[in-house]
Amino acid sequence: MRILLVHNAYLERGGEDAVFEAERDLLCERGHDVVEYRVSNEQVHDMGKLALAARAVFGLGIRKEMARIVRNHGIEVAHFHNTQPMVSPSAFGIVRRAGAAVVHSLHNYRLACPAATMFRDGKVCTECVGLPFAKPAIRYGCYRGSRVASAVVATTTAVHHALGTWRTDVDAYIALTAFQRDLLVRSGLPRERVAVIPNFLARDPGSATGGGRRGVLFVGRLTEEKGLRVLLSAVSELPAGMPVRIVGIGPLGGEVARLAKADPRVVAVGLRNSEDVLEEMRRAAVLVVPSLWYEGMPMSVVEAFASGLPVIASRLGGLASLVDQGHNGVLVAPNDAHELAQAITAIASDRRRVNELSAGARATFLARYTAGAHHDALLSLYAAALLARHSGESICIDHPREHEEFPTEQDPALAAR
Repeated sequence: MRILLVHNAYLERGGEDAVFEAERDLLCERGHDVVEYRVSNEQVHDMGKLALAARAVFGLGIRKEMARIVRNHGIEVAHFHNTQPMVSPSAFGIVRRAGAAVVHSLHNYRLACPAATMFRDGKVCTECVGLPFAKPAIRYGCYRGSRVASAVVATTTAVHHALGTWRTDVDAYIALTAFQRDLLVRSGLPRERVAVIPNFLARDPGSATGGGRRGVLFVGRLTEEKGLRVLLSAVSELPAGMPVRIVGIGPLGGEVARLAKADPRVVAVGLRNSEDVLEEMRRAAVLVVPSLWYEGMPMSVVEAFASGLPVIASRLGGLASLVDQGHNGVLVAPNDAHELAQAITAIASDRRRVNELSAGARATFLARYTAGAHHDALLSLYAAALLARHSGESICIDHPREHEEFPTEQDPALAAR
């Protein structure tokens, strides 16, 4: 298949950039003809505010180039990843009119929240969900702490809702979890076009063998929304001698370092490469993901499952779609250090329990998150989008009820809307 992959890279390389590259490499390895169109936020510094706003909202400056790429390469499917701000949603219609089917991966919650995080002042924020124009985000300066930048992002989404871009110019969407799909449908996406295709791991690292798993592992940016302070508060309730290894860097690094000096159970590991992280996972008894915000789909969870590492995660957002209670891990109430400590102790202190959950974690990876499974799901969606594009009929994706996660069950503010 001839595929155009489009992505606006971030200033600081993150998970979306890694997923884009892994998907590109997977498609190339499987023999597809892939054309890459990638721009970077580094170009923003050379643009004035008005020029940037015009580019973000209407795609000025890229229209002819995008159409030329589709026609010259005979592109069948154009798969968009991040479009903010250098690739506009206007590009969807441009490449579609040039003859390609359009697929858009939703890596975050930007269509419902200009900041894309749905997190403000230390807690989940859903004020903009379902609004035709995200005025609260502008008032709070949610995007990069700037009201002007927030206004540009909010205007981009609102204009394309008004133009019908999201309903007419995209043949299929990809959400990472059922929770994310349902929340974004509340924000105006056509449910029948949103498929759930999770992230994947390009290479199977294999699971640890034998009974050497011990202690607790945290992997991620050391920030408030990741629930790190909840974990640090839980340490005092853990059994003496149970190691808590914290991998990553971030604003709360100083707090981690201070606790590591005061409590021998805590080890501040710092930043590590992917191979070192996987080795940490093969040695630990449980990965803790105590997030306070609606995670998209942390790759640390996928890597943990691949390594046969059980996961204790907050019963919140997409995490509740990933962790099967009692099979590959345990869900706990968010922001509850006591419940987190109890769950850690119950699992990490019981070798038989660790082994049972470890087997479930590994089975989950093999069933859902391998490169082969991802490729098959992706190509099936591409084919459906291509058929819809040429038949003139809208794609209709089936959503089994047993896999649905409704945001209203976790957030009363949404239920009240």
